[in-house]
Amino acid sequence: MLEEARGDLRWLDKHFTSAAFEPLWEAVDGNNVSRVRILSLYLTDAHAGRKVKRDYDNLKTEFASRGVVLEWRAIDSRLIRDTHDRWVLGDATARNIPNVNAILSGQHSELNQSQQNEELARLFEGYWTQAQPIEDVWGGNSS
Repeated sequence: MLEEARGDLRWLDKHFTSAAFEPLWEAVDGNNVSRVRILSLYLTDAHAGRKVKRDYDNLKTEFASRGVVLEWRAIDSRLIRDTHDRWVLGDATARNIPNVNAILSGQHSELNQSQQNEELARLFEGYWTQAQPIEDVWGGNSS
């Protein structure tokens, strides 16, 4: 599912965790993807630790060596209240997916292809402009 994305890979999951970094590391090919953008809420329990920050910086460095830009932004829950589902979008693909932990734990769930790529991309971009870079959020929530 991650490997099918081309161009700009966008992942919206309110409860995104760094457990998804390894599958991203394995799937993202700089010949196919130029940018990876992650959009989530800021989850103190899951995002505040040194390990998450270090792993994010390491993945950014690895992706840069592949010619891929990695960005992660956190959005205020009030600004994304009207959205429940989680999506992975490429330039011409869209998938409705379960949360990261459900995928990685092997829970039974579906990864459905969506025909609404353009609409979902517009929603993502609107949310993206309202969100803060995770590094700025960490600046105010250091641990």
